[in-house]
Amino acid sequence: MIATIDKYIKVLPDVLSTLVSGDERLYAKVYQEETQYARLTQARVNQNGGIFQEQLTLFLSNGLAMVSMSVEGNLPSPDQIRGLVQSLREDLPYVPRDPWLNLNETPKQIETGSTHGSMHFDELVNTLCESAGKQDLVGLVLSGPQVFAVCSSLGHCLIHRGGGSSIDVSFFDADYNAVKRVRRDPELADILPLMNGMSQDLKALQSPAVNITAGTYRAWVSAEALGELLGTIGWNGFSVDSIRSGSSSLNKLYNREKQLSPQIHLYENRQMGDVPSFTSEGFLLPAEVSLIQEGQATNQLSSPRAAKEFATNINSDSGYPSALYLQGGGLAG
Repeated sequence: MIATIDKYIKVLPDVLSTLVSGDERLYAKVYQEETQYARLTQARVNQNGGIFQEQLTLFLSNGLAMVSMSVEGNLPSPDQIRGLVQSLREDLPYVPRDPWLNLNETPKQIETGSTHGSMHFDELVNTLCESAGKQDLVGLVLSGPQVFAVCSSLGHCLIHRGGGSSIDVSFFDADYNAVKRVRRDPELADILPLMNGMSQDLKALQSPAVNITAGTYRAWVSAEALGELLGTIGWNGFSVDSIRSGSSSLNKLYNREKQLSPQIHLYENRQMGDVPSFTSEGFLLPAEVSLIQEGQATNQLSSPRAAKEFATNINSDSGYPSALYLQGGGLAG
C-alpha cells in the first residue's frame, strides 16, 4: 500500500491545480497508517488486530477565509475530489473573514523520514510475554508504517514517512503498585533486561511506606514520569499565544521571575522525534528549536496563525511541542 499512497500523493498537486479558479487556493492533507497492535494482560495477548486508515482533508481559501472538509476511508478519486471542492466553494462565501489566515503561497517540495514496517511484530510480542515471567504484564504493542503529506494547487508536495514499533507496558501487583516503561523501536535483545529492571522497581515499591515531614529532598523521577510531566507542561506552556495571554504554565519562567537548574536544556527536536518538518499550511519548520537553555526560557513556539497575529517566526505546526528532547546531564553524588 505504501507504493500506492506515494503515487497518489505525487499526482495530487496537479489534480488540485485543475480544480481552482480565480484567487482560490486549495490545500490537501493526506494521512495513511497500517498498524498492527496487540493488547497484553497477565503476560498474554488478549486482543490483537490491525488498523488501516486513510484520511484526506481539503482546505479551500479565497485569501480572506477558509473552509475545510475531511474524508475517511478510501482516498477519493480526482472526480470525487472535484465534488468535494464544489461543496466547499458553495460554503466559502458564508464564512467570516479570518484575519490570522496564513498560507504559504511559495510552493515547497520535501520528503523526510523513512518507512518503518512491522517485520518483527510477532517476535516482539512473544519476547515480551516470555520475558515477563510470573509478573502481571499489561500494555500495548504497536508496529507499522505511517505516511503524512501536504499538497496544494500551487505545487506544494511535502511528504513525511514514519512509523515503526513501540511498546507501552507495565507490571502490576495485587496491591496496585505499578511500574511502567515506554520504548520506541526496541531491540529484542533489550527486552529481558528491561523486564528485569521493571521487576526490581516493582519490588522497591512493595517496601513499607515511609512518612516524611515537610522539607527539601532530593528525589528520583523515572523517564516515563518525566515524560508525563513534560507532556503536561507542553500543553500550553511554550506557545506564543499562551505566553502573550498569560495563560502559560511557564509564565514566570518566560518573565524571568523564576529559573530552572542551569543544567536543564530542552529542545523541540523534530528530527529525533521522527515527526513532519512542515505545517498543514505548507510552511517548512526548523529541525530544532531551543526552548530552555541553562535553565532559562529562550524561544516560544509559533504556529502559522500565531506567527501572523504576534509577528513572530513560524517554528511549529500548532504551538504545542510534538518532539520534546531533554538533554542529558549529571548530578554530584
